[in-house]
Amino acid sequence: MRIIHLEDNLLDRELVAAMLENNGIDCEMVYAQDRETFQTLLEKEEADLIISDFSLPGYDGGRALELAREMREEVPFIFFSGTLGEEAAVESLRNGATDYILKQRPERLVAAVRRALKDAAARRARERMVEELHERDGLLRNIMENVEDLVSVVDLQGRVVLSSPSHRKLFGMATPAIGSDFLAHVHPIDQDRIKGVFERTIEEGSGRAVEYRMLLPDGGVRFLEARGKTMSDPGGGKQSVLWVARDITERRLAEQQILEQAALLDEARDAICVNDLDQRILFWNKSAERLYGWNANEALGRNANQLLCQDRVALMALKTLIQKGEWHGELHQSTRAGMHLVVASRWTLIRDEIGAPKSILVINTDITESKKAEQKIEEQAALLDKARDAILVCDLNQSIVYWNEGASRLYGWAPEEAVGRQVHEILFGKEPADWTGIRRAVKEKGEWIGELRQQTRQGRELVVQCRQTLVLDASGLPTSVLYINSDITEQKKMEAQFLRTQRMESIGALAGGIAHDLNNVLGPIMMAVEVIQNDPRNPGNKGLLELVGTSAKRGSELVKQILSFARGIDGEKTILKMPQLVSEVVKLASDTFPRDITVRSKVAENLPQVEGDATQMHQILLNLFVNARDAMTRGGSISIDVGAVTLDRRLTKFYRDPVSGQFVEIKVSDTGSGIPADVLPKIFEPFFTTKEAGKGTGLGLSTVLGIVKAHGGFLEVASEAGKGTTFFIYLPATGIKTPADAQDEGPESLHGHNEEILIVDDESAILEITRETLAAYNYRVLATNSGDEAVSLFAQHQTEIDLVITDILMPGMDGPALIHALRRMKPDVRLIAVSGVPSNAQRAEVQTFLKKPYNTATLLKAVRTVLDS
Repeated sequence: MRIIHLEDNLLDRELVAAMLENNGIDCEMVYAQDRETFQTLLEKEEADLIISDFSLPGYDGGRALELAREMREEVPFIFFSGTLGEEAAVESLRNGATDYILKQRPERLVAAVRRALKDAAARRARERMVEELHERDGLLRNIMENVEDLVSVVDLQGRVVLSSPSHRKLFGMATPAIGSDFLAHVHPIDQDRIKGVFERTIEEGSGRAVEYRMLLPDGGVRFLEARGKTMSDPGGGKQSVLWVARDITERRLAEQQILEQAALLDEARDAICVNDLDQRILFWNKSAERLYGWNANEALGRNANQLLCQDRVALMALKTLIQKGEWHGELHQSTRAGMHLVVASRWTLIRDEIGAPKSILVINTDITESKKAEQKIEEQAALLDKARDAILVCDLNQSIVYWNEGASRLYGWAPEEAVGRQVHEILFGKEPADWTGIRRAVKEKGEWIGELRQQTRQGRELVVQCRQTLVLDASGLPTSVLYINSDITEQKKMEAQFLRTQRMESIGALAGGIAHDLNNVLGPIMMAVEVIQNDPRNPGNKGLLELVGTSAKRGSELVKQILSFARGIDGEKTILKMPQLVSEVVKLASDTFPRDITVRSKVAENLPQVEGDATQMHQILLNLFVNARDAMTRGGSISIDVGAVTLDRRLTKFYRDPVSGQFVEIKVSDTGSGIPADVLPKIFEPFFTTKEAGKGTGLGLSTVLGIVKAHGGFLEVASEAGKGTTFFIYLPATGIKTPADAQDEGPESLHGHNEEILIVDDESAILEITRETLAAYNYRVLATNSGDEAVSLFAQHQTEIDLVITDILMPGMDGPALIHALRRMKPDVRLIAVSGVPSNAQRAEVQTFLKKPYNTATLLKAVRTVLDS
């Protein structure tokens, strides 16, 4: 449908186009915004509808309507305007407008467009009907005057009532007179037969085509083919017979000539026969005799369909033959001995000198053996129906003849839907640009292998590894093409993901280096704080030291988070302390968020236990708080409520089956702008964000979702635009109520017994604070910042050294090399490895691994555990 839209407002243009498209009206819009453009479109465009604004700069809808009625009166005209008053609207309808729609009520436009187009179509149909009646009346007159066939109307007694002027061509002035017996000019030999046909026609209402000879006034004979049909009066009674005859003398001569020429083809390999339009056999060559077992005398005059037991395809082929002049396809036939045959059949319509069809040339090639070969392929392929690959077989015209279950699973088409269709239509939708080259390669080389982009029935894009192999029959002739397609879509995605992963590994390596250096900086601070706190001589510094220690621990947690993001390292899961976790997040938000945002929290008592990573839980709550803050540009409130719930067959999109059991529910609500309904399904997609460029990565909520799922939980969200948002986090509970916080084992119980320990670390600060800490707890300490020097010290004091503590990452001889050297000297040496990057623990075979930064208690516990083991 083509629509001219007279409108100067671009937004209104887009509104109309979008409304029509969304309501299923397939149309092409052309636009005008002034009189000159509008007149040009009326002159050049074939439009189905005109939509016009009423008020335009320098032009108005009334003049536009007047111009349209003058140039295109038949095209419906609809006003779509915001300024059209009632009086002007009535006047516009009086002047020929189809309808008027106010822009304040745009929903009426679609119905008005459909109604206008329907009315216009009905009007055009009526006009066409009148024109057709006039044309038909003239046509009938022209037919009777110019028809080549001999048309006669004969009453029920056989008297001529009307005869067409075409009779003069055969009879001259002796044309059968009105009232004469129409059998008078039929050859005497054929008169009785034709009289019987005429009587059966009156009885049955119509007759079959019949051939007979006609005697001319000069004594000549012509062959005619005629068919009769009764004509009824207004009351339904039979009134007369319409008798239409055609001179087929030339066709008979041509058929005879064809028979003579076809005799030359008796030695041809293919079976060749000529049939008339009723499938009666007129010619039957020697190859047909050899193939079917019927000699020519037995076949001539027989109906080909009955003689060869042809399937229904032969009957349908006649329709194509009449329309296109030729047909080719496969037919299933039988020989005289009852043997089943499959032939490739080619039919050609033979016409007389004036183009009228007169007979059919049929050439049949026996392809029974090749079809058996294809059948064998199908039987073999049936064994592969359980294979993951899509296996299909096509004939040489690229029509699908076999389609396995793997193909159905991959593409979504059932075998009965795919077989018989062109392979490129099923797999590509249309023939791809390189299809000709692929087919040429298969034909010339016998096979082709490569990657192709294809599509499923639902339109989903696939990448397949495609192998096409040419199948040959016993004589080496090509019969079909075997396809084996392997779905490599996910493999391709993984390759792309691998490339992205490689880039992230570079970031991870950088993050690992940063983490190592930060841990080396934080470690001495944390341990020094504890040493100074335990010094009774400086009680006034205790509060300040607690602040320093808390900051160092927070820095350590930040390092964990950096590594978790960069390398995907799983955090350490412990029993979560929900009150402490919520308190930390609320305090951070209260201290940093704008003063017009209030933060409220409520944590139920006696919560069941939840196992998880405290740092990751801290991260998801902080992400939700930040999103809530960004949604409240004019202030508001954020609340977090934590409680226990028991779910009974709760449906969630994160699990296939309903969820039941005890969960801890974390509810984070805000009074912000809310999330629009069309945006809500997308908020957990990576990189999706509604924030301005530079103000959001789109990773916050996807990170929240990933962490919650990793903890075995699920998420729900409720939001309404303008009324705020609430996120519900459900974490599975262990079923045991959280006990009171256990008191950590004090350092006092972890004193040494004068054991000697060798410490190796290239960071001087860590080396010194570790040496002083161990010395303060009754250990003898040897310390060095070099792996080479550590080997020398161990060689001198290996009988006295009870334990070696070594860093993993050191210049020169690193930790693993040092450990290997020490074990060669003393296989049962006790070892503790230390590193700021957890993955480095895999490189060291030691009794215990300590992750930097660590506090005094952690160090002493590890030392005591290894020494006592």
